[in-house]
Amino acid sequence: MQLTSLTEHHKLGDRWREASVRDELAALAMHRGDPAEAARQLASADLLRAEIQAAVPAAERAEREQTVRAAQQALGTAYGLAGLTAGLNGSGDQDAVSVDSASVRGLGAWIPRWSS
Repeated sequence: MQLTSLTEHHKLGDRWREASVRDELAALAMHRGDPAEAARQLASADLLRAEIQAAVPAAERAEREQTVRAAQQALGTAYGLAGLTAGLNGSGDQDAVSVDSASVRGLGAWIPRWSS
């Protein structure tokens, strides 16, 4: 369901909601034991929010901070490096999608990462 939501928000150009969905995907990644994927999703959400100059919605802040702390604890100093692999290549092609199949094991679907 989150993947469908992510795709639809991206198609609509709703980067604010797309960032929130990425935060949710990060929490799901932590739940399934993939802190590197969580860090990538969090970094993608951060980038989207920076582009539109938006903060994390107050209603989502506590859960997001919990996910950030869990990913940081799991990855230690590698947390920042994992976020750098968010798959955003800066090509300007809003429809370019890359998929890291290793990061989606257990989801039963793909997680798109669009270029910004």
